[in-house]
Amino acid sequence: MKVLLYTYDLVPGTERLMPWRTLLEVARWMNGTQRYEAAVCSGGGPEGMRLYEGVRIYGIDPTVEALKDFIAQGAWDVVCYPVTFRQGLKNIGDLADVPAKMIAYIPGGLYPLPGVFRLMKDGHWKRALPYLLDSLTPHRLLARKLHRAGVCKLICQSPLTAEDAHRSGWKENEVFCALPGKESSVQADSTLPDKLGIAGQRYLLFCGAPAPTRGAVLALRAFDRVADRIPEVKLVMLMRRDAGSDFSEFEAAAGKLKHKDQVLVVYDRVSREQLFGMFASAWAVLLPFLVVPSEIPLTFFEVMGLGAPVITFENGGTTDYLRNALMIARKRNEKCLGDAMIRMCRDEAERNRLSAAAKEQLCNHPTWEETAAIWAKAIDSLNA
Repeated sequence: MKVLLYTYDLVPGTERLMPWRTLLEVARWMNGTQRYEAAVCSGGGPEGMRLYEGVRIYGIDPTVEALKDFIAQGAWDVVCYPVTFRQGLKNIGDLADVPAKMIAYIPGGLYPLPGVFRLMKDGHWKRALPYLLDSLTPHRLLARKLHRAGVCKLICQSPLTAEDAHRSGWKENEVFCALPGKESSVQADSTLPDKLGIAGQRYLLFCGAPAPTRGAVLALRAFDRVADRIPEVKLVMLMRRDAGSDFSEFEAAAGKLKHKDQVLVVYDRVSREQLFGMFASAWAVLLPFLVVPSEIPLTFFEVMGLGAPVITFENGGTTDYLRNALMIARKRNEKCLGDAMIRMCRDEAERNRLSAAAKEQLCNHPTWEETAAIWAKAIDSLNA
């Protein structure tokens, strides 16, 4: 069976990020079974074909017409197609003409309005608009229109999103919940703290891009409140330079800090092994997503698998699934995030409880192979 996993904007350097990582892992597993011939196709990515760790990635024009032509030329049997709730506001009847069986999947999830409103408050209206539309559009509209187009199976990436699908008109046997997988093994390089001069010190760690959704600026400002009360703790910011990253807002906030001496910003690229070593030695890791663009960020699994407690905000399927092992700040503001940091630093018993809960949660979390098998089950159900 020829299976095409369709997505948007998969460009070189983003393969290990969500949602693209899931598609590549699913395609790799499927190809290994010899029951499927799987590939990834990106609307809006570099045109042509390239290989990533043995998986073919095609780039085409990001239109349904271009997708139809590509499917017809390649004689693909099944297409996994990404959908958003705001598509319920559009005419998507042309999906009925796609010359292959189709199964929908939700690369994003449920976006709490407080996160959307915080983005707006910070001036990021354009970035917030898609999340606002997804939040306000009745989810039954998408379910109804997909069924009319003959798309009657749906893959969700968290139990909460799957439950929402059932409430929105999808039948029990039409919805498949496939959580993103975890690494089968993790190698940690513990030398970076020593190189940074923080070995043996208590530090909070932020890692990621300066995108407004990631909450890096909020983390900086909140830490200034922490440093007022706990002068011995440090904040380490490992800033990832994604394509198109804009550091101007982040650097402006960093320049206004009162306690610059307690903040270490690292722009140099670090290896995955060094990153895991930082996770393992951190007192806690800050993942203050204002909005989670694609549930569930794999960083949560990587951090928690190493026993590092996580401080975050309430965010739909991510926090619903991991709640028992997270410290969740009450509101998306500097005071509440700072209060959560202070509690984490001062309450060692709670910190250790969260560490143990994180390890236990990840022990029971599916591997990428188990995740891919659920995608395969969903695809096979099209022929049932």
